[in-house]
Amino acid sequence: MAFDHQQRLVELAAGVYVESDTLRIVQTIQEYDPNLRVKYLDPDHGGELGDPPYKIYELCPDGHERLVFGVWQLDDRVLERLWAADTQRHDIPARLEQNNAKVRQDAARRFREEQLGEAREQLVAVLRSSKDTYRIPAPNGTVVFSATEPVKVITKAGTVVPDDTQ
Repeated sequence: MAFDHQQRLVELAAGVYVESDTLRIVQTIQEYDPNLRVKYLDPDHGGELGDPPYKIYELCPDGHERLVFGVWQLDDRVLERLWAADTQRHDIPARLEQNNAKVRQDAARRFREEQLGEAREQLVAVLRSSKDTYRIPAPNGTVVFSATEPVKVITKAGTVVPDDTQ
């Protein structure tokens, strides 16, 4: 099956064609902010080697057009980038704090899961062990499990403390 390029092209004026996807992005940008302009840099008529072919400009209140950014492809990433950079319509510090809070929650969840995983492995080792007494290192000393005595904690100073969490 041959790809028909004509089906993807939209004629803007006599002999001037643009891809329908590109036109959709330009229209979406114009609907989002009428002060934004998309310009195409014709490589045969100016520009420097290495300049991106598309540039987004903002028509400022003082009447000057100012470059927002240049891109090599007009796709949905351009829309995402414009939305993320818009400090007039979005509270960037609040979004940043919200993102940071989510990252902290994810880190805390992963830490808890790691701790639970380690505790589970230790418990399985104790239950499978044929020993009568089992010692597990802990931050405050050593936890001692015994088949004949209650669980106790031996602190780093050598003091025996009964475990009162039972």
